[in-house]
Amino acid sequence: MEDFGANAPDGFAPVSIKIRITSGCFHREHSPAAYRLIDEYLAKADLSDIHYQIEEHESGPEILVYLAVVTAGISLAKSIVELIIEIVKARSEGIKRGDRPAEPLEIIVRGHMKDCEYVEEKILRIPAGTTITARQLQEVFPSKTKFAPTKKTKERMKTGIFVSYAREDQVPAEALVGFLRAAGFEIWFDKDSLHAGQDWKMVIEQAIPYWLSAQRGCSTVPRYDRTRT
Repeated sequence: MEDFGANAPDGFAPVSIKIRITSGCFHREHSPAAYRLIDEYLAKADLSDIHYQIEEHESGPEILVYLAVVTAGISLAKSIVELIIEIVKARSEGIKRGDRPAEPLEIIVRGHMKDCEYVEEKILRIPAGTTITARQLQEVFPSKTKFAPTKKTKERMKTGIFVSYAREDQVPAEALVGFLRAAGFEIWFDKDSLHAGQDWKMVIEQAIPYWLSAQRGCSTVPRYDRTRT
């Protein structure tokens, strides 16, 4: 990280983004299927708009990249968003193809603030076998790192809600999710968190224990009484 950061151009900050398994190894030797997919993506992707390098560690790949410093903090380039998503997606697909262990992933961001204080922040935990969207990553990156301070309180940033609802109540559930996200809460909502081809039952069963952990909880959207006018 130090050697990489020594050549940062004006207006950019060197940042480390590590996609790390919570237990065990996420390395080429232990996750060959995932790394084949990562290699295939890197071979065909156009990443010419960013200056980056990837370091491989036992616990997972680390992306070293120069990100633009803007008024709000650090700007997460679209190419980096897509690269992170592809690594997470490769890990999920690799598990289906036999890569082990099947443990959750964490995204860790490291770097230096303006006062030279070294910062390391865990910004996202991803249940095993699941993927993330660009929106999820872009929302959590600026709000959960000290690179981009926010007016949201620490309590709100740490509070997450798993939303459960009946299919016929989808419209009010979506309205509730929009309100909660606008208020600064981290939300698990099936329309955003489940994707085509996934085993939705397995994904939900893996997600619930995390969302029931400390400082998180579940919320059930109450059924509306349609007999009332």
